[in-house]
Amino acid sequence: MYRKAVAAYEAARDAFLAEVAAGERHGVIAEIGDAFGTSLNELDLRAQFIETEEREELFDALDFLVDETQTRVGRDLSAARAVLIEAVDAVHDW
Repeated sequence: MYRKAVAAYEAARDAFLAEVAAGERHGVIAEIGDAFGTSLNELDLRAQFIETEEREELFDALDFLVDETQTRVGRDLSAARAVLIEAVDAVHDW
């Protein structure tokens, strides 16, 4: 389960980095968040491993991703952060 969760995060990270470099289209960022949340829903459905603490850590990981990207690109990504987190929040079942 851990490897699959890490793979889902890495896919979201790579897609987010690529999208920010390509132009930061909010519709695409929302799709990235939706895919990440859906992937974790599927994993949690099988093992129900995401509790309150894990949920907070997953959202912290998304914040870290945006912070790291913001540092790399040297511009404010507050709007992208909001879109990404809102998209995950809209689909998560955990």
